[in-house]
Amino acid sequence: MPGHAEPIGPGTEFTRVVQQGLTDVEDHSLNRHSSLSLAGLMAKVSLPRRPTCAIGLWRILRDPALRAAWAEVVSAGAIGSCQPQRIEFRRSARTIDEYEQMSGMFEALYPDAAIPKGVWRWIESGQYRLLRQGAHRALSALDLMICGIAAHHDLVVLHDDKDFATAARYLPDVRERAIHDTPQPS
Repeated sequence: MPGHAEPIGPGTEFTRVVQQGLTDVEDHSLNRHSSLSLAGLMAKVSLPRRPTCAIGLWRILRDPALRAAWAEVVSAGAIGSCQPQRIEFRRSARTIDEYEQMSGMFEALYPDAAIPKGVWRWIESGQYRLLRQGAHRALSALDLMICGIAAHHDLVVLHDDKDFATAARYLPDVRERAIHDTPQPS
């Protein structure tokens, strides 16, 4: 049906691709920092930490090569999300059906990182630290909130947005990984 989204929640092709997993993924740490492993959301397997999936989830879902590269990690429950990221993601829904499919996908595949009480203090402090470096205009309030949630939970921001690399450069409690820095096949 024109304008109707292909489902991406439980029982769909994407979920089947994710759940079958890949056997050729060697790098389970998913992070270049040796002391960090994978920080992020809801580790349920041998991954010590999980990445929070920020804006990069959109590209992972739409790019077959990235979807395949990250499938084992997604199926392990190692990529999660936070409420601000989910709200931003669902802005792209064209219909109520798409919105509900996206909500179901998040519930089924991506564990939640809760918004901490003190996130606004962290955001103000982070924005000030960025200002001192001349980089305060690089991140929106939403981006800063995602960084604050990730920092609070000691998570890595998995992204497709160079602004998160800027945040990690100037905010020592923010860690990031670009979605194109995929797990290495064995």
